[in-house]
Amino acid sequence: MKNIARFKNDIYAGVLGKIIGVYLGRPVEGWTYEAIRDTFGEINYYKNHRTGAPLIVPDDDISGTFAFFRSLEDNKFDPDIQAEQIGDSWLNYIIENETILWWGGLSRSTEHTAYLRLGDFYRHMGHGKSGQSGAGG
Repeated sequence: MKNIARFKNDIYAGVLGKIIGVYLGRPVEGWTYEAIRDTFGEINYYKNHRTGAPLIVPDDDISGTFAFFRSLEDNKFDPDIQAEQIGDSWLNYIIENETILWWGGLSRSTEHTAYLRLGDFYRHMGHGKSGQSGAGG
């Protein structure tokens, strides 16, 4: 029982760290270290007000994480889960141009490109969750 409590705590800490990093890093996402240093010096405050970036907005890096957890749950936490099963979950839970991902376009957004390629694969193979998923049907 102690190991499960520790595991839950580790997952909570990891997700919390990711959320903090995503939101506090957003205003300078894509900046070089030198640009951050030259603009702000030593940082000990929220910098969103200095860049004009909102502090909290919907984010695919956070919501996408939870979509992957759904894959585990849907597949009864099978330790041998396959990539195809995770792809099925993506296609079942993501609504194209609406949810989770940044819909920046083919070859511009990694997640959008992966989503489109998954849909192409399922249509080409003639199987998958057609009718249930955004990309598959």
